[in-house]
Amino acid sequence: MGLFDSIKKAFAAPDLSEAMREHVPGYRGHIMVTPSSYEAGGNTGVGGTALIGRAIGKVAEAASSSKHIGGEPGSLARQLPREGYGVALTITDTAVELLDFGLTMREVPPTKKVTIALASIASLTDQGSREPKAHLRVTFTDGSYFDYRIAMLASEGFWPAAESLAA
Repeated sequence: MGLFDSIKKAFAAPDLSEAMREHVPGYRGHIMVTPSSYEAGGNTGVGGTALIGRAIGKVAEAASSSKHIGGEPGSLARQLPREGYGVALTITDTAVELLDFGLTMREVPPTKKVTIALASIASLTDQGSREPKAHLRVTFTDGSYFDYRIAMLASEGFWPAAESLAA
């Protein structure tokens, strides 16, 4: 193995499908997503500009939330985390799980952030495209919904598993 191969191996992310099969019982498929409606955070400026920056952030957050999250207060969609980084939306035999492989996508096994029983999922549908930057809508049996932005192409088994939920 040459120097380039050693460097490549050191920085390569794990094969997520392989990691899922090894660490997630009943794994059927996954897709990397970020919440379409995220909570604003971070530095918004100093002094007077900080106040303006926070105000603009809150207006943008409210507009995004009204478009990408639906349902009554307390509904399943309203309880989901909206941190602005990617997670693996994973379908298993019994649940949909949000799994976090960390910011560098190298933390194996992943951290389980959310588990939702399949009985609470009405459907997982693409919003016109299955390509990165398109939206995936999770609709719940309580009538609420939550949109995710697709970050990477889905694993081989994800879309067949998603389509079987609506059947």
